[in-house]
Formats: sequence, C-alpha cells, structure tokens
Amino acid sequence: MANAISIFTNESTRAELNKIQAGIVENLQKNSNVFRFKSNNANLSQKAGSYEFKRFTNAESATYGTARTANKGKALKAPPVLVNVDTHLEIVEEVSGFDADRFGLDKSVLALVNQRKANHEMTMAADTGRAFWKEAWLAAAEAGNIHVGPTASDAFDEKLEDVILALETTENEYVRGVDRTLMGGVLAPKQYSRLKTALNKMYNANFAVADEDLRGINGVALLSEIFLPAGAGGIIMAHGSVAQPLTMEDYAGERIPLSNDYAVELYYDFGTKALAGDLIHGFIPGDGTHTKVSVVDALPSSSQDAATFYVTKSASTAYNPGTAVSGTNYPAGTVFVYASSAWKQVK
Repeated sequence: MANAISIFTNESTRAELNKIQAGIVENLQKNSNVFRFKSNNANLSQKAGSYEFKRFTNAESATYGTARTANKGKALKAPPVLVNVDTHLEIVEEVSGFDADRFGLDKSVLALVNQRKANHEMTMAADTGRAFWKEAWLAAAEAGNIHVGPTASDAFDEKLEDVILALETTENEYVRGVDRTLMGGVLAPKQYSRLKTALNKMYNANFAVADEDLRGINGVALLSEIFLPAGAGGIIMAHGSVAQPLTMEDYAGERIPLSNDYAVELYYDFGTKALAGDLIHGFIPGDGTHTKVSVVDALPSSSQDAATFYVTKSASTAYNPGTAVSGTNYPAGTVFVYASSAWKQVK
C-alpha cells in the first residue's frame, strides 16, 4: 500500500502529469480550429469566474483644433462584453488492477494518463468545438448573415467568394471593411471536400493539393470542421469574433479505497460568447430549390415559403401547420425547410 500511495505524492510523478497536461493544451492550441479563431483579448485572470472582453469603436477625425477648443479629446468607446465561465465538465475514468495488467499498463495513474491523454484531448476539442461553432452560427443568424451557399452545379469557389465579400465589405462603427488576412473560415467536411476537389481539378492530378497545403481561396484560409451545427455548410468570420475562455485543473489521480482500482480525473471549465456577430457569416449548402434564408424565432404555422431555408433563433419543436410533433425538439440554430406539408430538418 505504501507504494500505491506514493504515486500521488511523488513530486516527479506530479511533474510528469503536469507535463502531459501541458502537452494536451499545446496540441489543442495547435490542432483545434477553435484556438485559431477565438478571441484571447480578456482583461481578467484565468481563475476568475468570468472574463471581460472589449471591442473598440472606430476612431473619428475632427477639424484641427477641436480638442484644443474643447480642452479634451473624444472619449474612447469600448463597451465591455462579459463572458461567464458557465460550462463545467469532467473526465473521470477508472481502471481495475486486473484490467491494467491486460492492457499492458503498470498499475499507476501515470500509466493510465499516458494511455488516455490523446482521447482526453479529443473529448475536450469536441466539447469546446461544438459550443464555439454553435455560438458563431447563432450570432451570424442573429445578425442576418446566413447565406444560401453553392449548389452541386455551382462553381464552388465563386459562390463562396460572395460570402467572403459580404464580410470583407462590412462597415459600421467598429470596422471599415475587414482585411482578408484578418478573416478565415471553416467548412463542413462535405463542403471542404468540394473545395479541395475543385482546386485539384486546376492542377495536374500528380500534384493534387494536400490537406496541409490547402490554405483556402483568394487569400482566406479555409479549414475542415466536423463540429459545425447540423445544416451549416460553413462559417467565415473575422478572427476574435467569438470568445471562449478555457481553464483546466491539474490532473488528479487516486487509488480507489479498499480496492485494486485506479482513477484519473480531469476537470475543465469554459464559457462561450460571440463578441462581434456582424463579423460572422455562415452559409447553408444550396439545393437548387431553396433560394432564400429566413431567421425566425419560431417556425411559422402558416404562410410557409417552399423556397426558403428557415433558421430558428431558439430551441424549436418541428410541426405540421398548427400541430406540434411531440418529442421532436431541435436546438437553436437548426435549419428547416417546408415540403410536402411538413417541416423537415436540413442536415
């Protein structure tokens, strides 16, 4: 028993666990699309329960001498956006000493962590990715920035360029256009495959564009993303338009009392909030029939348009006109079409 207890108090083991955890964070930063796009401009410490982000408005010029006459300059406008760390998750796994022998592991938490670290990393990437891209999609919907994307017969890159231009030419009190070097996008796997196929047709087949060499089109980096909401073909956004602060507790491990079982524990917390919905655009893959997008609080019970994609702002129950379908609930941001006298989800 003395040896079993010592694995948790030994400083070298703790250091090794911290090293493994640092590697997970490093890999997330390197491989997760979320880390490429999220805002890191927080004003509070990582241990706080919430983070404050600020978005500065454009500077305004004035006639020379205005500040001298007024004896002051114009106040810098930077309304704060509070992002609460309100998602609290854990990965707690146990393994019996008997199973550890069969897995070829020595009986220690360190061995278990080494065996499971890659999967823990993927689980964290999935949790943060789903939350991040759902928030981005909803923010684009709220801003009226959901477009009908390319159909199977459209020139994929040309239709996608329309979405890029919509973001590039945005002008309001915060931005005067968005430089292409400051934006990027993610595509659902099928749409990414279409883009890659289109680009490969421009080259000799012996020199097809590899995934690691595909940097998007027309100066805008585009990446494949498996965690987009159902119905979304892609999202193009200015970097830093969504915040997602993430904190992790140190790996913990223990031997289960009065047993030969071991457990490893990882706890992490994050919050997700759009900071600039006006700088986020999404698209629904076109199907040749539906040519418009309508963002609605709830699906209409009458006057449905058969040529419109409907995106719901809040959780919805799909229904035939006036009749709810029991037990069929869909999250906010779900895409629907109306056909054959019934609502159908776009996947």
